[in-house]
Amino acid sequence: MIQKKVRNKKKKKIFLNKPIQENDPIMKIYNLDKFDPKTEDFQLINSSKIFQKGMKIQPSSVSCLDVTNDFTTIAIGLTNGGVILYLGELARGRIQTRVLPTKSTTEITGIGFRPEENGWCLFISTNSIVYRHRITPKGIEIAVDLDSNGSDKKCSTITNEGDFVIARNDGFWFYKPDGKGGCYGFEGNKLLIQWYRNYLVVLSKIK
Repeated sequence: MIQKKVRNKKKKKIFLNKPIQENDPIMKIYNLDKFDPKTEDFQLINSSKIFQKGMKIQPSSVSCLDVTNDFTTIAIGLTNGGVILYLGELARGRIQTRVLPTKSTTEITGIGFRPEENGWCLFISTNSIVYRHRITPKGIEIAVDLDSNGSDKKCSTITNEGDFVIARNDGFWFYKPDGKGGCYGFEGNKLLIQWYRNYLVVLSKIK
């Protein structure tokens, strides 16, 4: 199960990706501000299969996801290298889907949104590459490569400023929409990283 919480001024919501079968995952959207005593669970806003009929992408397991802060776009990364966008009034179930052009057939290991003046920058990583798309009201720009080295799963995150951070055995690399930014040396086998307020939280394996 993969989950993602989204906080805004009005509500808290959570996305659950719960596979019934390996290649038949379901996306569920809950409102964490409303608890249903009948079901003894939070209010279910929307439930739908990720892979719809006519979608031009090979079904695969979900590896990661991210959601924009304004709750208008979901990006889902797949183990076969595919990326699906869900756009629209997500809380009301008015959703359009877009399949991004595939850059690699290897697993999507990280994904994250950066807010921009006229849309969003979507960072994407695999084990062997980091690239990004820009999403604007005019459409989705073609992918731009940022690095020929990628990251392991759970070893990427987004800072408060919107930089995409990659953890590798030799340190941490920061990416902006125009390319690679700073690097901080920190040797060790990283298992997971998360950004919390102004801190980079690292789970590392000790030999």
